[in-house]
Amino acid sequence: SIAWMREHLSPPFHPFVVEEAPGLPQSDDFFDVVWATSVFTHLSDNWSGWLLELHRALRPGGYLISTFLGVNMSEILLGEEWDEDRIGMNVVGAARPWSEGGPSVFHSEWWLRSHWGRAFEVDQFLPNAGSPGTHGIIVLRKKPVSLTIADLERLEADEPRELAALVHNLRQLHAEDGRVRHLLNESRQREAASEQRIAALEQRVAELQQADPPVGPGSGLVPELRARLEDGARTLRSRIAQRR
Repeated sequence: SIAWMREHLSPPFHPFVVEEAPGLPQSDDFFDVVWATSVFTHLSDNWSGWLLELHRALRPGGYLISTFLGVNMSEILLGEEWDEDRIGMNVVGAARPWSEGGPSVFHSEWWLRSHWGRAFEVDQFLPNAGSPGTHGIIVLRKKPVSLTIADLERLEADEPRELAALVHNLRQLHAEDGRVRHLLNESRQREAASEQRIAALEQRVAELQQADPPVGPGSGLVPELRARLEDGARTLRSRIAQRR
């Protein structure tokens, strides 16, 4: 965590927190090297803005070293064999909250060279093939160019893999949506069953409140049972609220 880094690694490092939207407090041409570990592996919407922001903050000829998800993580996270020709920038878990790790974003070599290569020269591409569960590494050198988000995101008109990759990712997201809908439906069914149990408990409490005389005169059994039933109803309501 940032707090741990500030306590144990500062100095020489100076940790700070940034927002999800692109933006660094440093001036232009500030860094010699930027190391982005598990950054672009999770950026689905703001990747181009952040790439340009790192480009801005690097000195002329500075290096960006970034990890990426590729062949070694395909079967683990995608459940499929790696196919370079149908993976461009491939997003799964698009709706996963950051508290659970956020989206997972895969990149193929041809796509990185095409899109990231517009702002950086590719110095080294290290997929680490044959090492399951590990990230690949790409080493980039800043180009003296001025680009926009649209420039980075523009599809290569003469690259048929662009369309193939988009179609494949669309199918993945459609299947993912179906799984989420199934889980949501199961959750709603459990919630409805819990509501029925609450109604039954409340009905039993009402019946006990109307009992005259109480069961076991002087024993306090009716108040005790009522308290237990009310506590059970509160517990069920709390669980339903947490699921929501």
